[in-house]
Amino acid sequence: MDTIAKTLDVDPSRGVDEPSGRPHLPHKTLTVALGAAQGNTLIKLAPGTYSAATGERFPITVPDGVMIAGQESTQGQGIVIAGGGAGPGGTSVGLVIQGQSQLRGVTVQNPQGIGILINSGAPLVRACRLSQCRVGLQVAGAARPLAIAARVEDCGDRGLSFVDQARGEVRDCTVERCGTGIYIGQTAAPLIRGCQCSSNQIGVQVAGSASPVLRQTRLGQNQTGLVVQDAGRPDLGQPDDPAGNILRYNRQGDLRNDTRQSILLVGNDVIPQGLVGTVSLGASQQPDPAAVPPVLLDQPASGEAPGTPSTPGEAPAPPVDAIPAPPPAPVTPSRFRDLGNHWATAYIEALADRGLIKGYPDNTYRPEAPINRAQFAALVAASYSTPPVRGSVNFVDVPPTHWAARAIDQAQRQGFLGGYPDQTFRPEQGMVRVQAMVAVATGLKLSPAPASTLGVYRDRAQIPDYAMNAIAKATQLNLVVNVPDIAQLHPNRVASRADVCAAVYQALVLQLRAPRIDNPFIVRP
Repeated sequence: MDTIAKTLDVDPSRGVDEPSGRPHLPHKTLTVALGAAQGNTLIKLAPGTYSAATGERFPITVPDGVMIAGQESTQGQGIVIAGGGAGPGGTSVGLVIQGQSQLRGVTVQNPQGIGILINSGAPLVRACRLSQCRVGLQVAGAARPLAIAARVEDCGDRGLSFVDQARGEVRDCTVERCGTGIYIGQTAAPLIRGCQCSSNQIGVQVAGSASPVLRQTRLGQNQTGLVVQDAGRPDLGQPDDPAGNILRYNRQGDLRNDTRQSILLVGNDVIPQGLVGTVSLGASQQPDPAAVPPVLLDQPASGEAPGTPSTPGEAPAPPVDAIPAPPPAPVTPSRFRDLGNHWATAYIEALADRGLIKGYPDNTYRPEAPINRAQFAALVAASYSTPPVRGSVNFVDVPPTHWAARAIDQAQRQGFLGGYPDQTFRPEQGMVRVQAMVAVATGLKLSPAPASTLGVYRDRAQIPDYAMNAIAKATQLNLVVNVPDIAQLHPNRVASRADVCAAVYQALVLQLRAPRIDNPFIVRP
């Protein structure tokens, strides 16, 4: 939310709603205060109950650009919005939150229906208490909210509910004593991270074709911990991304898979006797952190040297995961004999036309080969003429005779890449996709974007925290190309030569230095 332009106070005990020429007094109702809100407005709620009896008119709609603030430190204790009115379909709704609005530190109660309804935008619900509702929070449409540190309790039907194409994130929330703690249905795909669900009939229910991501979440002491139905496919960990969930001590089962497909679990705390249905327990392939060099905030990616293939004897880059073949593309004439109908042919040819890349002596380009830091430095140094942001560094492992020494120095000074604390650059180290995209975003000084943009990715839980804002901005500006599935970022997979060519070219398009190339794998949030 941008800078607050206006602040309004509301107090149901001593406030006055009539325009009586007494501006020093607060409003009496939130309803009237919202009517007076313009632009970026903060509405501060005093302790008390905001209900029909005090003059509120339900449902209360919070428009884009408005922040309602109670008391976050107590999760809204004593600041209660209680009641509901006819919302979509005639359902009783207490609050409708829209756009980029915010609700912080408030208790919401609606025994007749939904406490909070979010059916559009990417609003924030932080440190709130949702209690005594049929449904505490309902997210519908294509909304992608962020709910943080909320307490949801005593909701007869569902504590949190995601339906339609809803995305968004639920982080560090507690859900207790509800029919279903968290329900995810239809094609919804939220990220559930660091939450606790206990004393519910069902901790988490996944139905329809929903594909939520669960990470570091505890489901315990429910009747049933996790229920998966229909064609639901929750992400409960991948070999390179252990989930860290705890599914234990639920009375009628920790996980019940009612679907026909097997569910993969990697890196969860479970016991076999608590699992019902077809479940596969996979092994983590995450590397030992002690064996992996640290990733610096200003140290993103690897890339393509302008015409310089890997030299004999250099250390091999880490292997690239197998990339499934995308749908056949029209055959594009290419100067490289191994491109043909490859998805990145147009990008590679366009960069070659500009003299930014060359192939190997055997007239190949090897688009799926992994890429290293020296190659990336060479490509960005040749592609972008951005001013330096820092001085040179003499890396102990980049002698003046190294083929990319000049490019590494330029890319480092421009801010695309950084070194390690031991004064090394590690030019032959293979780089992963997330680092490549952060490098481009950082070097081009792109402003951050809301993390809610990442809701387009099913594997967004794998994006490192340091990279979220940069990846969100790269996504927002159409710099990300995902093959073969645009909803799978594969952030921790080693970047290929084709991956980096696509990202670098898309950034040239952003700078109006290259024509747009249509490609079905460009992520357009």
